[in-house]
Amino acid sequence: VEVLSVIAQQLLVLFGAKGELKSFSETKEVDFEGSMITMKPAFNVFITMNPGYAGRTELPDNLKALFRPVAMMVPEYALIGEIMLYSFGFDKARELARKMVVTFQLSSEQLAAHDHYDFGMRAV
Repeated sequence: VEVLSVIAQQLLVLFGAKGELKSFSETKEVDFEGSMITMKPAFNVFITMNPGYAGRTELPDNLKALFRPVAMMVPEYALIGEIMLYSFGFDKARELARKMVVTFQLSSEQLAAHDHYDFGMRAV
């Protein structure tokens, strides 16, 4: 958690420098921890959180305050699998993708829970 608080302070410096830019074409030299870096208006930071996921901790309040939450939806695995299979040259990708999704769903429901089992998007 201490490391995350340090990161929050570093991001505050960077976001402050970005806020000083007057136009999208302007850049600014910033002294960041002893290194001169060029701040561009397109600079952004994004984080992905999976609350409750094994080994994850909550963000400290000073870091959480620097970001806006965005809601995410559960992806449509069958469509993603279909596109992947088509890109690999499968002719019956739609049918195979549906079977793949059913296999993963049944596996996650019926197999014993172990940390090394992953029937989510990474497996696809």
